[in-house]
Amino acid sequence: MSRLSDLYKAMETLRKEGVSTDDLEQKVGELEEEIIKKEILPVVTETIAPALKQVQRELVLVVDYIPNNPISVHLSRKTNITELLDAKIMEIDPQAEHKEGKKHEKPIERLNGKSLLKVTFPDGTVIADKKAKVTFAETIKRIGLMKVRNLGISFCHVPLVSNTLDKKYGNAQIPVGDGLYVMTHSSTHDKKKQLDKISQELGCALIVEEFTPVNKSIRRPVINEDASRWNLPIKIQFQCYLEDKKTESTAKSYSSTLDNAVRNWINKQVDEHADSVFSYTSSEDVRLCIEMLNASADYVAENDRKHHSMSAALNQYLRFIEEWESRRRE
Repeated sequence: MSRLSDLYKAMETLRKEGVSTDDLEQKVGELEEEIIKKEILPVVTETIAPALKQVQRELVLVVDYIPNNPISVHLSRKTNITELLDAKIMEIDPQAEHKEGKKHEKPIERLNGKSLLKVTFPDGTVIADKKAKVTFAETIKRIGLMKVRNLGISFCHVPLVSNTLDKKYGNAQIPVGDGLYVMTHSSTHDKKKQLDKISQELGCALIVEEFTPVNKSIRRPVINEDASRWNLPIKIQFQCYLEDKKTESTAKSYSSTLDNAVRNWINKQVDEHADSVFSYTSSEDVRLCIEMLNASADYVAENDRKHHSMSAALNQYLRFIEEWESRRRE
Protein backbone atom coordinates (compact mmCIF):
# COMPACT_ATOMS: atom_id res chain seq x y z
CA MET A 1 0.00 0.00 0.00
CA SER A 2 3.01 2.34 0.46
CA ARG A 3 3.46 2.77 -3.30
CA LEU A 4 -0.21 3.68 -3.71
CA SER A 5 0.02 6.18 -0.85
CA ASP A 6 3.07 7.76 -2.48
CA LEU A 7 1.17 8.12 -5.75
CA TYR A 8 -1.79 9.73 -3.99
CA LYS A 9 0.56 12.25 -2.32
CA ALA A 10 2.32 13.01 -5.60
CA MET A 11 -1.02 13.63 -7.33
CA GLU A 12 -2.16 15.96 -4.56
CA THR A 13 1.10 17.93 -4.77
CA LEU A 14 0.85 18.30 -8.55
CA ARG A 15 -2.79 19.39 -8.37
CA LYS A 16 -1.85 22.14 -5.93
CA GLU A 17 0.81 23.31 -8.37
CA GLY A 18 -1.65 23.20 -11.28
CA VAL A 19 0.29 20.45 -13.08
CA SER A 20 -1.47 17.72 -15.09
CA THR A 21 -1.75 14.39 -13.28
CA ASP A 22 -3.07 12.30 -16.19
CA ASP A 23 -0.12 9.88 -16.27
CA LEU A 24 -0.16 9.42 -12.51
CA GLU A 25 -3.93 8.86 -12.49
CA GLN A 26 -3.53 6.05 -15.02
CA LYS A 27 -0.87 4.39 -12.86
CA VAL A 28 -3.01 4.82 -9.75
CA GLY A 29 -5.98 3.28 -11.54
CA GLU A 30 -3.94 0.25 -12.61
CA LEU A 31 -2.52 -0.22 -9.10
CA GLU A 32 -5.96 0.14 -7.49
CA GLU A 33 -7.35 -2.55 -9.79
CA GLU A 34 -4.43 -4.83 -8.98
CA ILE A 35 -5.07 -4.42 -5.25
CA ILE A 36 -8.79 -5.09 -5.72
CA LYS A 37 -8.07 -8.27 -7.71
CA LYS A 38 -5.38 -9.71 -5.44
CA GLU A 39 -6.31 -8.47 -1.95
CA ILE A 40 -9.97 -7.43 -1.81
CA LEU A 41 -11.71 -9.96 -4.08
CA PRO A 42 -10.44 -13.02 -2.17
CA VAL A 43 -11.79 -11.56 1.08
CA VAL A 44 -15.13 -10.64 -0.51
CA THR A 45 -15.52 -14.11 -2.02
CA GLU A 46 -14.68 -15.83 1.26
CA THR A 47 -17.14 -13.78 3.33
CA ILE A 48 -20.07 -13.22 0.93
CA ALA A 49 -20.26 -16.50 -1.01
CA PRO A 50 -21.43 -18.63 1.97
CA ALA A 51 -24.17 -16.15 2.84
CA LEU A 52 -25.45 -15.98 -0.76
CA LYS A 53 -25.95 -19.75 -1.02
CA GLN A 54 -29.46 -19.39 0.41
CA VAL A 55 -30.44 -17.06 -2.51
CA GLN A 56 -31.63 -19.18 -5.46
CA ARG A 57 -32.20 -16.49 -8.13
CA GLU A 58 -29.54 -14.67 -10.15
CA LEU A 59 -28.72 -11.10 -9.19
CA VAL A 60 -26.03 -8.45 -9.35
CA LEU A 61 -24.75 -6.64 -6.29
CA VAL A 62 -22.98 -3.31 -6.89
CA VAL A 63 -20.84 -1.95 -4.07
CA ASP A 64 -20.69 1.86 -4.05
CA TYR A 65 -17.51 2.97 -2.28
CA ILE A 66 -16.76 6.62 -1.50
CA PRO A 67 -13.76 7.26 0.78
CA ASN A 68 -14.76 8.28 4.35
CA ASN A 69 -18.42 7.46 3.67
CA PRO A 70 -20.51 4.38 4.54
CA ILE A 71 -20.52 1.63 1.91
CA SER A 72 -23.81 1.22 0.01
CA VAL A 73 -24.90 -1.84 -1.97
CA HIS A 74 -27.28 -1.79 -4.95
CA LEU A 75 -29.13 -4.84 -6.28
CA SER A 76 -30.28 -5.61 -9.80
CA ARG A 77 -31.98 -8.65 -11.36
CA LYS A 78 -30.14 -8.04 -14.65
CA THR A 79 -27.28 -10.50 -14.70
CA ASN A 80 -25.00 -8.92 -17.31
CA ILE A 81 -23.11 -6.21 -15.44
CA THR A 82 -21.82 -4.69 -18.70
CA GLU A 83 -25.43 -3.87 -19.64
CA LEU A 84 -25.97 -2.02 -16.36
CA LEU A 85 -23.05 0.39 -16.26
CA ASP A 86 -19.56 1.10 -17.54
CA ALA A 87 -17.85 -1.60 -15.51
CA LYS A 88 -14.88 -3.91 -15.76
CA ILE A 89 -14.97 -7.57 -14.88
CA MET A 90 -12.64 -7.99 -11.93
CA GLU A 91 -12.40 -11.72 -11.24
CA ILE A 92 -9.07 -13.24 -12.21
CA ASP A 93 -8.90 -16.10 -14.69
CA PRO A 94 -6.88 -18.93 -13.14
CA GLN A 95 -3.59 -19.85 -14.77
CA ALA A 96 -4.05 -22.74 -17.19
CA GLU A 97 -2.22 -25.98 -16.47
CA HIS A 98 -0.08 -26.94 -19.43
CA LYS A 99 1.31 -30.44 -19.75
CA GLU A 100 4.77 -30.79 -21.18
CA GLY A 101 4.17 -32.49 -24.51
CA LYS A 102 6.57 -33.76 -27.12
CA LYS A 103 8.81 -30.99 -28.40
CA HIS A 104 8.68 -30.58 -32.16
CA GLU A 105 11.37 -29.27 -34.43
CA LYS A 106 11.54 -25.48 -34.46
CA PRO A 107 9.37 -24.33 -37.35
CA ILE A 108 10.88 -22.41 -40.23
CA GLU A 109 10.11 -18.69 -39.97
CA ARG A 110 7.96 -17.71 -42.92
CA LEU A 111 8.98 -14.40 -44.45
CA ASN A 112 6.39 -14.30 -47.21
CA GLY A 113 3.22 -16.03 -48.29
CA LYS A 114 1.45 -16.07 -44.94
CA SER A 115 -2.29 -16.58 -45.14
CA LEU A 116 -4.38 -13.67 -43.88
CA LEU A 117 -7.94 -13.03 -42.75
CA LYS A 118 -10.65 -10.79 -44.13
CA VAL A 119 -13.80 -10.32 -42.07
CA THR A 120 -16.90 -8.61 -43.45
CA PHE A 121 -19.71 -7.50 -41.12
CA PRO A 122 -23.38 -7.32 -42.23
CA ASP A 123 -23.18 -3.49 -42.33
CA GLY A 124 -20.33 -3.67 -44.85
CA THR A 125 -17.49 -3.00 -42.40
CA VAL A 126 -14.35 -4.88 -43.42
CA ILE A 127 -11.43 -5.78 -41.16
CA ALA A 128 -8.38 -7.09 -43.01
CA ASP A 129 -5.07 -6.20 -41.37
CA LYS A 130 -1.71 -7.27 -42.79
CA LYS A 131 -1.43 -9.57 -39.76
CA ALA A 132 -4.07 -12.26 -39.21
CA LYS A 133 -3.79 -11.96 -35.42
CA VAL A 134 -4.63 -8.25 -35.53
CA THR A 135 -7.67 -8.89 -37.75
CA PHE A 136 -8.70 -11.61 -35.30
CA ALA A 137 -8.39 -9.38 -32.21
CA GLU A 138 -10.03 -6.34 -33.84
CA THR A 139 -12.96 -8.47 -35.02
CA ILE A 140 -13.54 -9.79 -31.50
CA LYS A 141 -13.37 -6.22 -30.15
CA ARG A 142 -16.00 -5.07 -32.63
CA ILE A 143 -18.28 -8.02 -31.83
CA GLY A 144 -17.94 -7.27 -28.11
CA LEU A 145 -15.22 -8.56 -25.80
CA MET A 146 -17.61 -9.58 -23.03
CA LYS A 147 -20.01 -11.25 -25.46
CA VAL A 148 -17.19 -13.41 -26.77
CA ARG A 149 -15.77 -14.03 -23.30
CA ASN A 150 -19.16 -15.25 -22.07
CA LEU A 151 -19.15 -17.96 -24.75
CA GLY A 152 -16.42 -19.71 -22.77
CA ILE A 153 -14.24 -20.46 -25.81
CA SER A 154 -10.62 -21.34 -25.08
CA PHE A 155 -7.53 -22.35 -27.03
CA CYS A 156 -4.63 -24.30 -25.51
CA HIS A 157 -6.62 -24.22 -22.25
CA VAL A 158 -6.48 -20.39 -22.23
CA PRO A 159 -9.73 -18.36 -22.51
CA LEU A 160 -10.04 -16.65 -25.88
CA VAL A 161 -10.77 -13.40 -24.03
CA SER A 162 -8.98 -13.36 -20.69
CA ASN A 163 -7.97 -10.88 -18.01
CA THR A 164 -4.85 -12.85 -17.12
CA LEU A 165 -1.60 -13.22 -19.03
CA ASP A 166 -0.83 -16.90 -19.34
CA LYS A 167 2.62 -18.01 -18.17
CA LYS A 168 3.24 -20.07 -21.31
CA TYR A 169 1.28 -18.23 -24.03
CA GLY A 170 1.32 -14.67 -22.68
CA ASN A 171 3.34 -13.43 -25.68
CA ALA A 172 0.47 -14.52 -27.95
CA GLN A 173 -2.19 -12.62 -25.97
CA ILE A 174 -2.95 -9.21 -27.49
CA PRO A 175 -4.04 -6.47 -25.03
CA VAL A 176 -7.41 -5.04 -26.13
CA GLY A 177 -8.16 -2.63 -23.29
CA ASP A 178 -9.98 -2.81 -19.94
CA GLY A 179 -7.41 -5.30 -18.69
CA LEU A 180 -8.46 -7.93 -21.24
CA TYR A 181 -6.39 -9.96 -23.71
CA VAL A 182 -7.26 -11.90 -26.87
CA MET A 183 -5.51 -15.24 -27.31
CA THR A 184 -3.94 -15.48 -30.79
CA HIS A 185 -1.76 -18.59 -30.44
CA SER A 186 -3.37 -20.43 -33.35
CA SER A 187 -2.94 -20.83 -37.08
CA THR A 188 -4.84 -18.55 -39.45
CA HIS A 189 -6.99 -21.54 -40.34
CA ASP A 190 -7.90 -22.07 -36.66
CA LYS A 191 -8.60 -18.35 -36.21
CA LYS A 192 -11.10 -18.57 -39.07
CA LYS A 193 -12.79 -21.56 -37.45
CA GLN A 194 -13.01 -19.70 -34.12
CA LEU A 195 -14.55 -16.62 -35.75
CA ASP A 196 -17.02 -18.80 -37.66
CA LYS A 197 -18.04 -20.43 -34.37
CA ILE A 198 -18.43 -17.05 -32.63
CA SER A 199 -20.47 -15.71 -35.55
CA GLN A 200 -22.76 -18.73 -35.47
CA GLU A 201 -23.31 -18.69 -31.70
CA LEU A 202 -23.88 -14.92 -31.49
CA GLY A 203 -25.74 -14.58 -34.80
CA CYS A 204 -23.27 -12.04 -36.18
CA ALA A 205 -23.60 -13.18 -39.82
CA LEU A 206 -19.88 -12.58 -40.45
CA ILE A 207 -18.19 -13.50 -43.70
CA VAL A 208 -14.75 -14.81 -42.70
CA GLU A 209 -12.28 -15.43 -45.53
CA GLU A 210 -8.78 -16.86 -45.42
CA PHE A 211 -6.51 -15.88 -48.28
CA THR A 212 -2.88 -15.65 -49.32
CA PRO A 213 -1.83 -12.22 -50.62
CA VAL A 214 -0.42 -12.14 -54.12
CA ASN A 215 3.24 -11.17 -54.03
CA LYS A 216 4.79 -11.22 -57.47
CA SER A 217 8.26 -10.65 -56.01
CA ILE A 218 8.31 -14.21 -54.65
CA ARG A 219 9.96 -16.53 -57.15
CA ARG A 220 9.31 -20.23 -57.34
CA PRO A 221 12.07 -22.60 -56.21
CA VAL A 222 14.17 -23.93 -59.09
CA ILE A 223 14.22 -27.65 -59.78
CA ASN A 224 17.77 -29.00 -60.00
CA GLU A 225 17.74 -31.14 -63.12
CA ASP A 226 21.24 -32.44 -62.30
CA ALA A 227 20.45 -33.63 -58.79
CA SER A 228 20.68 -37.29 -59.82
CA ARG A 229 24.28 -36.75 -61.04
CA TRP A 230 25.63 -36.14 -57.55
CA ASN A 231 28.29 -38.58 -56.29
CA LEU A 232 25.38 -40.34 -54.60
CA PRO A 233 21.72 -39.65 -55.20
CA ILE A 234 20.53 -36.87 -52.93
CA LYS A 235 17.98 -39.08 -51.23
CA ILE A 236 20.64 -41.62 -50.20
CA GLN A 237 22.95 -38.86 -48.93
CA PHE A 238 20.11 -37.48 -46.85
CA GLN A 239 19.35 -40.90 -45.38
CA CYS A 240 23.01 -41.32 -44.40
CA TYR A 241 22.92 -37.86 -42.81
CA LEU A 242 19.88 -38.82 -40.73
CA GLU A 243 21.32 -42.14 -39.64
CA ASP A 244 24.35 -40.32 -38.23
CA LYS A 245 22.17 -37.98 -36.15
CA LYS A 246 18.97 -39.90 -35.39
CA THR A 247 17.87 -43.34 -34.34
CA GLU A 248 17.22 -45.78 -37.16
CA SER A 249 13.44 -45.61 -36.70
CA THR A 250 13.42 -41.79 -36.67
CA ALA A 251 15.60 -41.63 -39.77
CA LYS A 252 13.28 -43.98 -41.64
CA SER A 253 10.23 -42.02 -40.46
CA TYR A 254 11.61 -38.70 -41.76
CA SER A 255 12.64 -40.23 -45.07
CA SER A 256 9.30 -41.98 -45.51
CA THR A 257 7.39 -38.79 -44.69
CA LEU A 258 9.27 -36.83 -47.34
CA ASP A 259 8.79 -39.64 -49.85
CA ASN A 260 5.07 -40.04 -49.32
CA ALA A 261 3.16 -37.32 -47.47
CA VAL A 262 5.22 -34.31 -48.56
CA ARG A 263 5.68 -35.37 -52.19
CA ASN A 264 2.02 -34.91 -53.08
CA TRP A 265 1.86 -31.53 -51.38
CA ILE A 266 4.92 -30.29 -53.29
CA ASN A 267 3.41 -31.43 -56.59
CA LYS A 268 0.16 -29.68 -55.71
CA GLN A 269 1.31 -26.48 -53.96
CA VAL A 270 4.82 -25.79 -55.27
CA ASP A 271 5.50 -27.24 -58.72
CA GLU A 272 3.73 -30.06 -60.51
CA HIS A 273 7.01 -30.96 -62.23
CA ALA A 274 8.88 -31.46 -58.95
CA ASP A 275 9.61 -35.12 -58.29
CA SER A 276 9.81 -34.47 -54.53
CA VAL A 277 11.58 -32.17 -52.09
CA PHE A 278 14.79 -33.82 -53.33
CA SER A 279 14.30 -31.83 -56.55
CA TYR A 280 15.58 -28.78 -54.64
CA THR A 281 19.24 -28.76 -53.73
CA SER A 282 19.97 -25.21 -52.55
CA SER A 283 18.96 -23.88 -49.13
CA GLU A 284 17.27 -20.88 -50.75
CA ASP A 285 15.11 -23.11 -52.92
CA VAL A 286 14.25 -25.43 -50.04
CA ARG A 287 13.23 -22.45 -47.93
CA LEU A 288 11.01 -21.14 -50.73
CA CYS A 289 9.46 -24.59 -51.09
CA ILE A 290 8.67 -24.71 -47.36
CA GLU A 291 7.35 -21.15 -47.50
CA MET A 292 4.94 -21.98 -50.29
CA LEU A 293 3.71 -25.05 -48.44
CA ASN A 294 3.13 -23.05 -45.26
CA ALA A 295 1.07 -20.54 -47.25
CA SER A 296 -1.48 -23.29 -47.92
CA ALA A 297 -4.19 -23.52 -45.26
CA ASP A 298 -4.89 -27.12 -46.30
CA TYR A 299 -1.24 -28.12 -45.87
CA VAL A 300 -1.02 -26.38 -42.47
CA ALA A 301 -4.17 -28.16 -41.30
CA GLU A 302 -2.87 -31.54 -42.50
CA ASN A 303 0.51 -30.89 -40.89
CA ASP A 304 -1.24 -30.09 -37.60
CA ARG A 305 -3.29 -33.28 -37.92
CA LYS A 306 -0.08 -35.26 -38.42
CA HIS A 307 1.45 -33.64 -35.31
CA HIS A 308 3.90 -31.56 -37.39
CA SER A 309 5.68 -34.63 -38.77
CA MET A 310 5.83 -33.14 -42.28
CA SER A 311 7.35 -29.82 -41.20
CA ALA A 312 9.83 -31.66 -38.93
CA ALA A 313 11.05 -33.77 -41.86
CA LEU A 314 11.32 -30.73 -44.13
CA ASN A 315 13.30 -28.85 -41.49
CA GLN A 316 15.74 -31.76 -41.27
CA TYR A 317 16.19 -31.73 -45.03
CA LEU A 318 16.85 -27.99 -44.96
CA ARG A 319 19.52 -28.43 -42.27
CA PHE A 320 21.10 -31.21 -44.35
CA ILE A 321 21.30 -28.91 -47.40
CA GLU A 322 22.69 -26.03 -45.31
CA GLU A 323 25.44 -28.24 -43.91
CA TRP A 324 26.26 -29.60 -47.36
CA GLU A 325 26.57 -26.02 -48.71
CA SER A 326 28.78 -25.09 -45.77
CA ARG A 327 31.15 -28.00 -46.49
CA ARG A 328 31.39 -26.95 -50.16
CA ARG A 329 32.45 -23.44 -49.14
CA GLU A 330 35.23 -24.68 -46.88
